[in-house]
Amino acid sequence: MGSAIQSFNPLVFANLNSFEVAKELLDKHKHRIEPLLDVIQKHGLSDAIGVTLLHKHHNLFADEYLVRQQDGNVIKTKPESFLPTGSVPCVWGFAKAFSQNQQLDLYPVEFLSSSAKTAKEVSLKSVAAVENDDFRAEYLAALEKYDVADLFGLSLVTSDLFDLKNSETLYETSNGRSSTLAPINASDVNKSDSTQTLWLGKPSITPSIICISHCGAHCKIHCAIHCGMHCRRHNVA
Repeated sequence: MGSAIQSFNPLVFANLNSFEVAKELLDKHKHRIEPLLDVIQKHGLSDAIGVTLLHKHHNLFADEYLVRQQDGNVIKTKPESFLPTGSVPCVWGFAKAFSQNQQLDLYPVEFLSSSAKTAKEVSLKSVAAVENDDFRAEYLAALEKYDVADLFGLSLVTSDLFDLKNSETLYETSNGRSSTLAPINASDVNKSDSTQTLWLGKPSITPSIICISHCGAHCKIHCAIHCGMHCRRHNVA
């Protein structure tokens, strides 16, 4: 029986690596990202979904969900005790099904809530991508081949949710269990202390590079860099 898409399970989120642990594992397995991007590219899904570094910065209570709420050109992420109407998954990870067969199924770990038409289009496009049975099976096979199923998951293309200028980056500040993501000038970001957490295999006709990064200094700051360069893939060292 192939991998199935399951509903949110708080145990799956609880079992995510902490950011500190995920960062250490990334240093050892970063070379596995390229073959995962190859799978996405092969199925023509590069404009819908990317490879993400699975991790958590805090725990959730058993009745909570991690929800990204978009308001204009800002996204705020925080735990919610209920899913707002219209919320859709935006980050997924494979985990052992809590049953006797112990197969790896796909679980949502974050959700997006937005009334914006663009956000709905971006999120539904990513949901359609993970619902592709052939793609999901091949992506999981690659994860299992390289033993990185607990490290790399799938995410929608975050930058597509924003109106970004070529000179801008997405900058996320955290405060306790919540965070705020908004555009700022890329020149204002110190990239020497960051860790990339989203990788895209964009089609060659798409001239953008998108990097999602987390601050290495106590995980207080996140940034997503959007550059107008003619390159299909980008990996930050």
